[in-house]
Amino acid sequence: MIDGRVGYQRLGEAEYHQSSDIDQRAGEQDSPWCAAPESTEEEADYLKISAASSDALDKQSSLDGDIAPLQRQAMAKLMGGYQLSKFGSCSIESGSVYGAALVLPQLARSMMWQRDFTIEALRSYVFVFIAMALQSLLLTMLSRHETVLNGFAGQMFLCDLGAGCGNTEDTGDASCRGPAGTTITPPRLYSFDIWSARTFMRDSMKVIFPDKADDIDKFVDPGEYGMESYWCRAMCCLLFMMTMVQEARNIINMAWTLYYLPHNCESWILDSPEDEDMTVDGPINEHELLESIDLQASGMPPGWKIWNVLCLLIPKIFIWKLTAQAG
Repeated sequence: MIDGRVGYQRLGEAEYHQSSDIDQRAGEQDSPWCAAPESTEEEADYLKISAASSDALDKQSSLDGDIAPLQRQAMAKLMGGYQLSKFGSCSIESGSVYGAALVLPQLARSMMWQRDFTIEALRSYVFVFIAMALQSLLLTMLSRHETVLNGFAGQMFLCDLGAGCGNTEDTGDASCRGPAGTTITPPRLYSFDIWSARTFMRDSMKVIFPDKADDIDKFVDPGEYGMESYWCRAMCCLLFMMTMVQEARNIINMAWTLYYLPHNCESWILDSPEDEDMTVDGPINEHELLESIDLQASGMPPGWKIWNVLCLLIPKIFIWKLTAQAG
């Protein structure tokens, strides 16, 4: 699993973030894609916060007596969790092609662009570009159907047409007048497809039997087009917006992650401290090897941040806008 949660807090002009303990970093060169890490004001502020937290615990221990190491560790974890819950956190999507396209290139970079990981990184970009193309095409065609084809078919915008017309009798209320000019009542309320077909049938009969036009108007009722259930539509809109809000949160979360990740060229692959002295006794499987490795979101060079904004974040915002517009 990838630990993609990055805590953040504004400290004047600097930012408070989790710092990596890696001393050996891959590809330390002077370029925006892999810049050599240097000591910054952010690290100094982080050390100040750590020292202040330690001093606070020391003062508390002097007042309450000696604190056991395990209790002190639990207090430190509680303080860290409180800071994350107070100032927020960022995470990387684990069930999306966008999250894979964000993580796999960084893993390939951390692996010194080893062939297999480089191929997987390229595959992630192929999949995300295919997903963008298909989503954009489907949403564009759906929007064209709603705005162009329905207009040629004569379908008007539904709005709240017939929302408050629940009486079974003709009350003569002007707000309950349908597009055919008659009063909307529940027994004769239909969708646009059914109503247009019934209207076409009535008009065809009037053309075939012009001498029976009055009788056809009297006995053949095509009904009216309007809203069948106001509360059902409200519930559908609520469920749709709940999914859209969740996707908007994913977009904002990706933007915050790209913004608050350090600008250094840091490795995203760490050795598990518990397995430093692990001895291989007999055959092992791939699960044991993967469990001994920690994957953590660390520094990302500025060039990669710009690339991810242009190729992942902006298209994701565009697709979200098309989805919200198409409904």
